[in-house]
Amino acid sequence: MDTGSLAISLRTATSVVAVPPELAQVTPDVRSDAAWFWWVFLETDDLAELTPAARRMLAVAAALFLRRGAVATSVRDVARAAGVSAGALYNHFESKEDVLFRLVRFGNDRLVRSLDAAILDAGTPRKRLAAFVTSWVTGHLGHQSLAQLVRREYIHLTGDRLAQVVAQRRAVRDRLVA
Repeated sequence: MDTGSLAISLRTATSVVAVPPELAQVTPDVRSDAAWFWWVFLETDDLAELTPAARRMLAVAAALFLRRGAVATSVRDVARAAGVSAGALYNHFESKEDVLFRLVRFGNDRLVRSLDAAILDAGTPRKRLAAFVTSWVTGHLGHQSLAQLVRREYIHLTGDRLAQVVAQRRAVRDRLVA
């Protein structure tokens, strides 16, 4: 593998990003972090079915979960930071756990697509491993905040949601031996 040709664009939630008009009512203390997640959400169609208000709440929740953790962040915290009433979150999501599940699935789905694309035509086992590792590292470094949130917070899911995420994570691991 030619590591000299590997260019990684480091983007973290602390990077300076443009704040879209949809986030104007978000409180200043989380606005830049929420904006970073907002732009990441728009990179794929994974969340296209969500309204701008739902994506705003998801971005704010992601910023708060990253800072404080999902357990220490209440629905009221998310609503307050998003500039909406506490009940507004329930117009778009079943619960705080549903919000966390959407975030974790979003991050995992992005990584899985990247890994699958990287190893698709890699050929030999050595090239597949190199492509897998490169894609894994690039995915985590390129979206550090999302990767950290997913890696740290998925354990707070329960029941079927946790089982789905664990199964997806195991399937990623199994790609190495396939």
